[in-house]
Amino acid sequence: MATTPALPLAAPPAAGLVVLWRFGGARAGSEHAERRAQRIIGVSFFVLAAYTAVEAARSPARTSPTRRGSASDSPA
Repeated sequence: MATTPALPLAAPPAAGLVVLWRFGGARAGSEHAERRAQRIIGVSFFVLAAYTAVEAARSPARTSPTRRGSASDSPA
């Protein structure tokens, strides 16, 4: 049974929470809060991109030769 990794599912909602944090309370007009929010969101999506690249590179290695198909799998 395959499991769904948490990182790809968590990055977009985490970015949404950062945006909510950014515009909440006294931070609404703060340039410092704006820069911090941009950095947090940027880092989270960079980590997601790195994770996706690693998983894409590992994916072909996990596929067994019998699952890739063979000449006997083609229609006659």
